[in-house]
Amino acid sequence: MICKNCGTIFENSVRFCARCGTAMEDGFSSTSAMPVEYNDIGNPARRKMGGWLLFIVVVSIVLVVIEIICSIIMIYALSVLIGVLVRLYYLFEDVIVGYYISFFSGIFGVMTIVFQIIFIYKTFKRSPTFLRFAQLSLFAGIIFILLYGIGTSIVAGSPVGMIYNIGASVLIGVYLLLFTMYMSKSIRVHEYMGNDKYMDKAIFTFRKR
Repeated sequence: MICKNCGTIFENSVRFCARCGTAMEDGFSSTSAMPVEYNDIGNPARRKMGGWLLFIVVVSIVLVVIEIICSIIMIYALSVLIGVLVRLYYLFEDVIVGYYISFFSGIFGVMTIVFQIIFIYKTFKRSPTFLRFAQLSLFAGIIFILLYGIGTSIVAGSPVGMIYNIGASVLIGVYLLLFTMYMSKSIRVHEYMGNDKYMDKAIFTFRKR
């Protein structure tokens, strides 16, 4: 079935298009609009945040608090260690390089936090760019973990830490794909936002065009 209004393809018979709300007849959309009880996205009761979207936002808020605390501790500890070891640069050249890489990774850690805060804010404001900032936060998190893994591996003189960090980056990458898939296909998110402009603003989606 194909909706004439928005072009969405459905595998099974449906009464109304889940994307735009147009009534379907004989496999194609008609000109009649979906009744209020099916697609009243202007109704506040249908635009409340809930389900996985609410869970993701709550978890993001908790993670932001934890990440800020951990970042402050990590940056302070690294700055102290670099200050001590820089006086012995020629004795610990590789160690210093490793600490500098770890310290530089903190920039992406801060970017991760900032993007997460923007994502939370824009979700509450129903901004169409909320999904983009969520994706940017995850991308920055992957880079942060990889750089931090390289730095700590150099300092420790062992690739074990890097292996763990690569594994963590892969898990975040999988989460990024699942998260984007949910945001692309969830009717609840569409109803909460009131439209699907957020998919046009995202870095990538799984929406069929």
